[in-house]
Amino acid sequence: MFFFSRIICSDGTKELSIDSRTSDAVALALRFGCPIYIDDEILELAQILREPEKTAENLPNSPGKEKGSKYELYSDDELHRIIDEAIKKEDYETAAIIKEEIDRRKKRS
Repeated sequence: MFFFSRIICSDGTKELSIDSRTSDAVALALRFGCPIYIDDEILELAQILREPEKTAENLPNSPGKEKGSKYELYSDDELHRIIDEAIKKEDYETAAIIKEEIDRRKKRS
């Protein structure tokens, strides 16, 4: 199965669409906290069940879930280095969990 992606850049007045490898588009979206959109038909073809309420934060036994998880012990700079490394390794699950920790910290401040 082959997937393609498009990165949409907008400054509020102009929009630019850039063809991209899916891994690069996901990596950029995670790094910059941008939304990722996917057609339901693709999810169906890939046999991925869409359950938006299930995030790493509310899954049982999730590394980011429990109080005192290893990601809470790292500084913001360390988390950014770890997420960059996870993206380079295409470990998007870990990157997403770390991004949720970063987002939680932003909400607290």
